[in-house]
Amino acid sequence: MQQWLFVKCLNEKKTGHRFFVVSSAPAVNFRRFPRGSLLMGFIYENLVRPALFRMEPEAAHDRGRTALMALGALSPLCAMLRRFNQVREDKPVDLFGLQFPNRVGLAAGMDKDGEFCRAVEALGFGHSEVGTVTPEAQPGNPRPRLFRYPEYGSLVNRMGFNNHGADRMLAAL
Repeated sequence: MQQWLFVKCLNEKKTGHRFFVVSSAPAVNFRRFPRGSLLMGFIYENLVRPALFRMEPEAAHDRGRTALMALGALSPLCAMLRRFNQVREDKPVDLFGLQFPNRVGLAAGMDKDGEFCRAVEALGFGHSEVGTVTPEAQPGNPRPRLFRYPEYGSLVNRMGFNNHGADRMLAAL
């Protein structure tokens, strides 16, 4: 049960209802999740999620982004959290000539500018896709551009390609 709460926690952060996407979740060996998963799920379900749902969807997204950037700036805390949250597989995953510590990944769109890679790793993700980046910075579509549909457990994202540009992403990575 605690393993499911951890995956659910990761799966519900971005939209306020389905925040991070857990890729290949059915293939993950749930018995290998850390014991702290139950605590993380409890904290998310009872504190973080209710606070995020009191905000407009994009404000919740921005607050989450800011919190992850702050976490990423604290290397010792990231190292501690990584040990606490890392999804344990029997062995790392080799794919496309790369080796990933586990199969759980953060899908593109959350970290459009590569600003909080350390925080993503500290939360237990084995990989993260950053982007979408354009050569020059651009604001994306006009607001409102995120819409929650809790009755369907979904979020419509019409943000567009809002990003700070390729040079800033390169500096962040």
